[in-house]
Amino acid sequence: MKNLLIILLFLGLVFWSCEDEEAASDVGNDSIIGSWNFTATEYDSTCTGDGELVGQGTMVFNETDVIVTNIFSFNYFCSLYNGTLIDDTTCVYELFLFNDTLTLSNIHEICEEDSLLTLTNTGCSQTSTNSYTFNESLLIIYSTEYGVSDYECSEMMGTYSESDSTCTDADTVNITINGDNATFNDFYTDYYYPEYSYCNVIELDRQ
Repeated sequence: MKNLLIILLFLGLVFWSCEDEEAASDVGNDSIIGSWNFTATEYDSTCTGDGELVGQGTMVFNETDVIVTNIFSFNYFCSLYNGTLIDDTTCVYELFLFNDTLTLSNIHEICEEDSLLTLTNTGCSQTSTNSYTFNESLLIIYSTEYGVSDYECSEMMGTYSESDSTCTDADTVNITINGDNATFNDFYTDYYYPEYSYCNVIELDRQ
């Protein structure tokens, strides 16, 4: 009888172990819930050609919200100035036919002027929490902009609230999740100047 109990206990442990492994496998294969690192690369409206890295950071999905942290490194700011990175804290760029120098201290001063930015050792970061829905491959992220006009909201094709001057935008994308990797394309269409339309390819790696 004692040996039978030991065998049943062993079988139970094996069963629960298999269930745990299967659950972990399901999360890794097809669930968006979890922590991801991401990069955003901008292409033309066809999402092909020579791309330019325009963003990086992390996305953390729980059951209802996604916490997005955009990391603006010193290298990122140097590229905005079309400068040349000398080291991790010095960037040389051209200003009115003369060379000027951008330093990490300059970037921190810029970040301190924006209440939405947080200083980091390599630049700044910005964190926002947005609600989302996910159904199979369809991902919809809802973001809210504050202090905008009705006209600006209509330009973003969002929903405007006069009571608090906010604009809620629903960004709908088709996302492909393959194990610990995922990708989706985010399009921006300029109806007045189509040549300025572009496509951001977002690539995610599970942490």
